[in-house]
Amino acid sequence: MYCTHCGLPNDPDARFCVSCGTPLEPDDQVPAQPEPVVDADAPAMFPAATQYNTQQIPATPVAPAPHVAAYAPPVCRPNNSGNKTPIIIGAIAAVVAVACLVAFIAFESGAWGHNASPQPQSPTGDAPSATASPTSSSKHSTSSKHHKTKPSALDRATLDSIVNGYSNTDVSVAATTTTGAGQYTSQSGNDAFVAAGMYLPIYLAASDSHNQDAIDSANTMMSTMSNDDANSAVNALGGISAVTDWAHSHGYNSTEFNREFGDVQASNNGYENYTSSRDATKMLSAVIAHGGQNLMSYDVTTDGVSIPAGMSVKAHRGMGIKDSYNYFMVINDGGSTVSLAVMTQNQGKEQAAALTSKLLIAIHRGLQAR
Repeated sequence: MYCTHCGLPNDPDARFCVSCGTPLEPDDQVPAQPEPVVDADAPAMFPAATQYNTQQIPATPVAPAPHVAAYAPPVCRPNNSGNKTPIIIGAIAAVVAVACLVAFIAFESGAWGHNASPQPQSPTGDAPSATASPTSSSKHSTSSKHHKTKPSALDRATLDSIVNGYSNTDVSVAATTTTGAGQYTSQSGNDAFVAAGMYLPIYLAASDSHNQDAIDSANTMMSTMSNDDANSAVNALGGISAVTDWAHSHGYNSTEFNREFGDVQASNNGYENYTSSRDATKMLSAVIAHGGQNLMSYDVTTDGVSIPAGMSVKAHRGMGIKDSYNYFMVINDGGSTVSLAVMTQNQGKEQAAALTSKLLIAIHRGLQAR
């Protein structure tokens, strides 16, 4: 059934046009008039031979038929779709434009590992290159190798094995380097031993006093290990207690003098001079600072001590009281200076000399390994 108003087809049982809402009349009551101007598809709906009486169709409904063609609703749908198409295309174009802008900014800022603008050259004219990072890494690796910690010149395990091979109670050993390359103190290194041959605090106290009589006597004492000159310096300083006071005020807390040098009777009566190998090496370092090591002239090789080739030794020796045998040394080896104190009791000369020889060899090897 066709609508007499818009001309569009409807279901046979429909009462109103589904397109324009106009009431429908059955075909047998209101025959449709021929429409010569209607789209070519419209006549296909009517039998070609059928004739219609145009006089029976009212004038009013005929006029709108050619004006509102059957194309109205179909034309509306394409127009809506067409209106959306430019919007979609515009949105896509905007997204693409933004993406291009972001990519361009990232490219210019070097975010992709590339910098379009050349970097300024260094003062030497060297331009940045792709090898910059590897070169920097290589320098860092080389620098790390150069900063690796060197082994100590005074290896504790080696020196402990030597000292403890003789005694860990009757042997006291300490050593230190003036360059900070190492320091060693044995198990008994801070214990007080009999200070036989310990002239160092007298020399240092005299140097600090600026008392010329004390200085002159102390210098002779350092060269000859003379007990008489040592006692003369002590008297010029104010007595033996003045030496102890000086030692404690300078941090040599294990050092204490209670008798004059060579006074065996006072020693037998319980008055003794004491120091530790640790204090002794600290005093040796102070003597080096004053240049006093050049006054130390005892030849330890006469006791049987072996000195490695290339090493020189300045030394003092003390012996006798309570079976003590001590060496106080300043060692020069390969440009390094080491202070060494070897103090023994109940060991004797031969044992003390053998122990000292082994220590000198170990120190020499430690210095050579650096």
